[in-house]
Amino acid sequence: MIVQLNTYTSLEYKYLDMDQLSAALTGDPDLAAIPAEARPKFMQSLFVCTGSDFTSFFSGLGKATFMRFAYQHNTFINANSEQFPGSLVHTTADTKEKGFLAFIRLVGTAYYSKHRTCFPFESPRAFLNSFGSGIDSRMQHKAWLECICNAIWERTEFEDELPPSVEALWRHWLRTCWVSDYWSKAIENCCNVLDVTCFGWKVNDGSLEIDWEDQSNIAKVRDRVKLLLRGCSCKKGCDTRRCSCLKDGKKCGPGCRCCNCQNSPAVHDAETHDIEEEEEEDNEASRQTCQNVMVIDEEDRYSTDQESDMNSLATDDSDIESV
Repeated sequence: MIVQLNTYTSLEYKYLDMDQLSAALTGDPDLAAIPAEARPKFMQSLFVCTGSDFTSFFSGLGKATFMRFAYQHNTFINANSEQFPGSLVHTTADTKEKGFLAFIRLVGTAYYSKHRTCFPFESPRAFLNSFGSGIDSRMQHKAWLECICNAIWERTEFEDELPPSVEALWRHWLRTCWVSDYWSKAIENCCNVLDVTCFGWKVNDGSLEIDWEDQSNIAKVRDRVKLLLRGCSCKKGCDTRRCSCLKDGKKCGPGCRCCNCQNSPAVHDAETHDIEEEEEEDNEASRQTCQNVMVIDEEDRYSTDQESDMNSLATDDSDIESV
């Protein structure tokens, strides 16, 4: 089988022999963790799960980046061991749960490697190992990915640069499994297609849509946005049912424009804690730490310069005595 490359980007036609590619994958030592006969399937799954016509893409992470990390950390991502279950080749109904764990390791490794200096561990494998093995594998992987997301939060300018939630990734992986099954039947004259509503899509008003995220996570985001951007504008203290926040059983938040509010949250109320103030305190602590380091460095430098001056002065005195 021959595939033509660079159809639209070059006047010079190039071709790829798929049989040679398959043979090269079979003998590739970097893919030693994957059985030789399953390596073409691994390449297909990697292509689909990192962005295709049926699945979404990752902002700031292209296929070449995922490919590089998948090769560098292949024995971790596709280990399929008791410690790290699953491989990207596991896309069937019986194995997709294990394959999803490998997919989380792939995504987590990509974001970990992109923000390497945020983590005190030598590798993503060591970071995942730090969570111990006494908990459910899916919960362990979820906690690992959430820690990666929290660590790189301050480094990102936009939220789409953060890793998706585990619930969103699960739906993404289900679509990957559907595509893999669909493509596996490409040489059949007639085939039965899996029910798309069980694989990351939903039907809304007769139209097929992507099921992006768990509804509970969407509700949390909406509530948070409403808290920060919308609220009441009471003038008399928010102590009656006329206050929309009080009527909804909620505390007034940063989006409110009320006066003399009696419905404001307590200082330790984490739900409506002032995020900007907390980040400013963290930044101030970081700046103070940097300043302390600079002061210590400056004191060491001053001490070293003073010793050098004293040594120089001693040398001058000896020269005077000799004269």
